Amino acid sequence: MVRETSPNTFTVTSPQARNLVVTEPAGFERFMRTLGEPAAAHTIPPASVPLPSRERIMAAAAEFGLEILGPPGIPS
Repeated sequence: MVRETSPNTFTVTSPQARNLVVTEPAGFERFMRTLGEPAAAHTIPPASVPLPSRERIMAAAAEFGLEILGPPGIPS
């Protein structure tokens, strides 16, 4: 099976945003669970919550067969 993919990125230009991610085929959610942490509450986490390190992201991407082309650019 050959999968065609297109690199993509986005920029949030408002103080608050919501994002709904739909991926196909299934499997990307395991990558997200590997890098994510359960929310402590049903609120937006503070900016002080650390993001995963680039090394951790790249290791998880390799584990799930994903290619990271970053860093993201500004969409034109």
